[in-house]
Amino acid sequence: MWDKRVDRHYSHIFRHTFATRCFENGVDAKVVQSYLGHASLKMTMDLYTHVTDERSMADIEKIVPQAESKVAAIRSKI
Repeated sequence: MWDKRVDRHYSHIFRHTFATRCFENGVDAKVVQSYLGHASLKMTMDLYTHVTDERSMADIEKIVPQAESKVAAIRSKI
């Protein structure tokens, strides 16, 4: 028999994934806050968003373009 607590836990993970994907695709933080129904932006930003390895590496490449080859080497090891 399926435990409803497990079901609730897994569905909650989708909220975190959704928020993270919104930010990765440039959705404004206040818009994501409203989607999730949070009273404060702090909750949305601190608890519901996560930096992925891919996003981190892509942002580093924006800052240090000459690091692209090194980042590519690191990506191949992941």
